[in-house]
Amino acid sequence: MGVLLDTFRDFHRAYFFSSNPLGVQTDAIYTEGQGYDFSFDTLWDNAGRVTSEGYIVFFSIPFKSLRFSSDPEQTWGVALYRTILRKNEYDYWPYVTQRVEG
Repeated sequence: MGVLLDTFRDFHRAYFFSSNPLGVQTDAIYTEGQGYDFSFDTLWDNAGRVTSEGYIVFFSIPFKSLRFSSDPEQTWGVALYRTILRKNEYDYWPYVTQRVEG
């Protein structure tokens, strides 16, 4: 499971956090046209467990691990991601395609 947070809502750059149900985590910065920069490394917590219907993953990402505007009202972009490796399936919500910029 993963989440992309576009904290400046510019539609071109986002923080990426992902975890599997065993708690193995990854973080990166995604930039459109350049891909993922895994040299980004910040502190955050996660937990996961396998259930009878699949698995559940919990994320806890502190605000101090992110950069964002100091405006009193915030509007961020959020995208959720999951991978099913045995099916070679990659799903996003909302739908994400490389054919459209942003």
